[in-house]
Amino acid sequence: MKQELHTFELWDAFEAKTDCPICDIQSNVEKSYISGLFRDMAMDSQFCSYLKDYRFCSWHLSSLFNYRDKFGLALIINKMLSIEIAELEADPICESDIETQRTAFQAWIEKFITPAAPKSYKKDEKQRNCHLCSHIEERVEDYILTLIELWKNNLQFRALYYVGNGFCHQHFNQIIKNAKKQLKDEELDNFLYTTFRIQRESMKKLNEELQWFIKKFNYHYNDKPWGSSKDSLLRCISKMR
Repeated sequence: MKQELHTFELWDAFEAKTDCPICDIQSNVEKSYISGLFRDMAMDSQFCSYLKDYRFCSWHLSSLFNYRDKFGLALIINKMLSIEIAELEADPICESDIETQRTAFQAWIEKFITPAAPKSYKKDEKQRNCHLCSHIEERVEDYILTLIELWKNNLQFRALYYVGNGFCHQHFNQIIKNAKKQLKDEELDNFLYTTFRIQRESMKKLNEELQWFIKKFNYHYNDKPWGSSKDSLLRCISKMR
């Protein structure tokens, strides 16, 4: 069932003929997650337990803040801060004793009278990934696996793939990496040749548009039409990420 849903979305994304259909799908995955986060997850006890092992990166915190549901975000941030406070209070450094209760002046004087006592800091080896980043990576990986399988088994999709505009740098490399695992022999050679050709042609066309964009800053080209180059700088940046 999941693969069927991925198939429909891949068809739609490739038919839109954007500069990276996987980026479009990734954007939809992110929007769907954020919507579901405030609709269902914020009050879900299982999701709250995930917050002990996950956080949100600065990029996705900004995305969450820009969403209309400030109450839901406040609940999530409150839970995250509560976890942080509890962990800080559990750290041995935060435990007070007679030695740490001396005045600031006494502590300053002692620096000149006795050598400073070695301090033992607890090293936090717990790496917390962004929950939304992890979710997106897993979903995009599923879509790419479905894409390769669709290319392999569906000639109509293969024809649509041939006339596409390639992918962004990140998704292009991800697709090539997965293709080498899923395809073999002549099938793999065909897929790699096609994908590299599409990517090269797409990059060349985009660079030509960017060159025209640059020329438009020369007064000799003031009266010339922009054509499709007006947003070429933004599309080039998106392509190279």
